[in-house]
Amino acid sequence: MHTGVIYTALVGWVILTAMLFRFVDKKRAVMVGVLGGFLVLPTVTMLPWQLIAVDRGVAIGMGLWLGIVLFDRRVLRGARPRWVDAPMMLMPAAVIVSWLSNGVSGDDAKHAMWLAWIDAWSWLAVWGAGRLYFSSAADLRRLLVAVVIAGLLYVPVCVFEMIVGPGHFVAQLVYGLTPNAEQAARLGGWRPTGMLRDGLELCAFMAIATVASFACWRVGKAARLWNLPAWLPMAILLITTLACRGVYGYALLLIGLAALFVMHLTSDRVVLVVLLCGAALYIVLRLAGLGADTMLDVAEHVQPSRIRSLAFRLDAERTYVDQVREHNPALGFGGATPDQHPFADGWWVQRLRDTGLVGVAVWFIAIAAVPVGVTAARLLRPADYPTPAITAAGLALLITLLILDGLHNATLLHAAALAGGALVTATRARGRSRARR
Repeated sequence: MHTGVIYTALVGWVILTAMLFRFVDKKRAVMVGVLGGFLVLPTVTMLPWQLIAVDRGVAIGMGLWLGIVLFDRRVLRGARPRWVDAPMMLMPAAVIVSWLSNGVSGDDAKHAMWLAWIDAWSWLAVWGAGRLYFSSAADLRRLLVAVVIAGLLYVPVCVFEMIVGPGHFVAQLVYGLTPNAEQAARLGGWRPTGMLRDGLELCAFMAIATVASFACWRVGKAARLWNLPAWLPMAILLITTLACRGVYGYALLLIGLAALFVMHLTSDRVVLVVLLCGAALYIVLRLAGLGADTMLDVAEHVQPSRIRSLAFRLDAERTYVDQVREHNPALGFGGATPDQHPFADGWWVQRLRDTGLVGVAVWFIAIAAVPVGVTAARLLRPADYPTPAITAAGLALLITLLILDGLHNATLLHAAALAGGALVTATRARGRSRARR
């Protein structure tokens, strides 16, 4: 691991993002800071002097707010927190409450502080930027297009790694981070990783970018990229995603495209609520110890080669659910390490371990339920089917897909917090203007 290069990249990104606020459009600075940081920064967590934790999410959030404070303080004058901001504010607070309630000390207390610190910068800070800068249908469209552009820019990285294999993966060449060769070998070829956490995260992101490209096609000429034919970005991203060899990415792609198709046929966004409720139902069933046998039976018929991976995830879920139930069901371990600690793939399981049922509820409401719910309630009605509603539905669907991925993986796409904050601001503003009419 090239420690010097990693620190340079993290600190450099903070400075670069801040300077973008000085030289380019503020909205573009936010989008480049969030999406660019997700795609190019190292995924390791650095602990300078054992005092604070610095990872890509922290660097992204710090860069945004350094730029705001230095070059755009006027945007803060009219900013006022609303009730919709409360769940996101409670994400880092849930870690602190869990830590204090468990009486955690020593290294475990440091770990808890680092978790709260990361939540504050990675999610709350990015959410705040979305609330401040994206307030119209045009802003939402720019954000949707930015996700597509980010996916297209990552296509050469995917193709390069598919050809050269894990010995020359980009993260290893740049940051000295050795990839897992066993995880890279999938379906008769190499599954790329890029500079992301692993191939699963990359495939999930490419699937989300592909769904975004189809949503842009539905928006029409207003969301066209560089005057290219509408089908070209869709085809490039679709082919690349299929070549990334990630089963979970394939599932997200299938669900996302099916949801867009249903919304196109019915002009109804109930499908978003149904998907979100499905994710919540999965968590409830797993907390009750149900559903594992059914999922394994389905996997045996669909893809027998992945039963071992699925069984590992389900066993880890059961282990942590049992341990949290015995230790502190409401608030989890508060940063302490359980006696048995298998690797927790699912994002929701990680939140359960660290913050208990309260933390899982706060996480689910903050990341998905608030932005998707507000969007569905204030904008997504048949009368609003034209471009603004299609754009908002596309962003809400991306957030929903991220939550679905979080059931078995942890794709930490910080742009979801940005999109969530943007959706809340834009749809609430549209709802108020419609009420005045």
